[in-house]
Amino acid sequence: FRENFLHLLNFENDIVVCERTKQVRNKYKYKLTHISSFFAVRNNSEPVKLFLESWVDEMLKIKGHPVMDPALSELMRTHQFDFEITTVKDDLFSLTTRKPDINKFNKCKIFHMKSDVGRLTIESRIQNLLDYDQSQT
Repeated sequence: FRENFLHLLNFENDIVVCERTKQVRNKYKYKLTHISSFFAVRNNSEPVKLFLESWVDEMLKIKGHPVMDPALSELMRTHQFDFEITTVKDDLFSLTTRKPDINKFNKCKIFHMKSDVGRLTIESRIQNLLDYDQSQT
């Protein structure tokens, strides 16, 4: 966590989903519009429970791995919901760029190192963050 981000969320709505700034297709040709690693439920209502059940059902239909992001993306694309959704952009939580970009770095509130593009070790992901720090001087 780099800095507090709670002021960016609408706590009046029922769920929070994270939308990709750049939509991509994975190797199984699923269009990925959302990331599931930043998802929150505020209101445990019946419509939200049905949404979660539908998400699990959708995961069972997904070919390959991982299944959570493609399933969430499909659900968000194909369903209408009876509850309120807060959508946040992934660039607040994910810093995925091969070259240090100080503007993206400064905007990011959480460093989600699981999806650090092209860096396969924790050490290389940490070094990437150190490179950002050095690029500011």
